[in-house]
Amino acid sequence: MKAKWVIAAAAMGLAMSAGQASAAITLETGSFGGSQGVHSVPGLNAASVSGLINGTDLVTLSTTGDTLKTSGGGLSKFEGGDGTFNDLLISFDKTYGKVTFNLNTLNKTTTSFGLLVNGVTSFSSLDYGAMGNGENKYILSADGLDSIKSLAFTFSPNIVDIRQIRVVDVGAPPPVSDVPEPATWGMLIVGFAGIGAMLRRARRRDILSRQAAALA
Repeated sequence: MKAKWVIAAAAMGLAMSAGQASAAITLETGSFGGSQGVHSVPGLNAASVSGLINGTDLVTLSTTGDTLKTSGGGLSKFEGGDGTFNDLLISFDKTYGKVTFNLNTLNKTTTSFGLLVNGVTSFSSLDYGAMGNGENKYILSADGLDSIKSLAFTFSPNIVDIRQIRVVDVGAPPPVSDVPEPATWGMLIVGFAGIGAMLRRARRRDILSRQAAALA
């Protein structure tokens, strides 16, 4: 079962009456597909670069003490101007119900990150385990009354790039995951095993019936 953390979002000074849905942001490993990805013009190199979702909705990515380069023919890849970067702020013009992203680390380097969502809700990858070599995919989800507007990362040590940033609108149907969860694989295997056992029993009964008919 994939790790999942749930942290209640701040009430922002508004008391919530009993019976109302609570607001929460969750973080989990994994990714999802879909057409709402962040695209940018390849070849940009600046401390702050922009991308678009659906060709109209602006996304701004910025870092301090370094620059970000854009590349990629499909979904954009944002990498450090000198090869790595250690902080990143992603600001969306719209709010979203889900965001997925893929963090690419240095080879043979164990990396961790801290993440602040909307300037309020914080996560640490150390609660899940340090990121391994290469790609590390995550999904942020807003439940109840919440939504996702900004992501502020700090990395230790630096990472190489962030890529495959996709979003889902607030209230939209859940996206299809790229890779089935382990629990899903387990249910599929058990289901196929059960079907196979049923077929074997039916075949055995058929053989015995034919043998009995031949002896009659």
